[in-house]
Amino acid sequence: EEYLLIVDTDHRIPENVSVLYNQLIERPDMGGISGLLFEAGGITAVCHDLYENEKILFRDTRNEKVVEEAHGYPLVEYDFLPNITMFRRECLEDYCWDPEYTIGWEHTDFFIAHKRQTKWSFGVCPEVMFRHYPGGDENYRAKRKSWNRIHESKQYFLDKWEFEQVMIGETNWLCSNS
Repeated sequence: EEYLLIVDTDHRIPENVSVLYNQLIERPDMGGISGLLFEAGGITAVCHDLYENEKILFRDTRNEKVVEEAHGYPLVEYDFLPNITMFRRECLEDYCWDPEYTIGWEHTDFFIAHKRQTKWSFGVCPEVMFRHYPGGDENYRAKRKSWNRIHESKQYFLDKWEFEQVMIGETNWLCSNS
């Protein structure tokens, strides 16, 4: 397929997910477009930009964003998107996920690779809302929150890209709770 929707098993795909497809068709410069997350009574958009300063990577939303329109819906460009994204296959062929990661830092790796090595841009459409129902058994949750595993994954990321540290600022440009 020319376009692939990548989500986790605990996301519900919204009826209007085709908006992402139509926006990708209208914006051939974009490698992927995501929606927003609805979880635990709140709406979040875990999107941010990536800034490099010597050996430090900053994940942040420091710059004011321009809301564009594609296929009649809002679209905001970001360097990093959540795992509820429709991708163009060509983008994934240019760089895909590093198989050395197991939960943790794989998304940052994916997007820093695209920022450094490809021509693709990315964006979010706030009209498309994915419901998120976090779950998993005890074994899964323990692995996901394992400090040792996360630390090893982060160290692999730092070494691979020759960073000394990653500074995380505000990474949710939209936060709403009911």
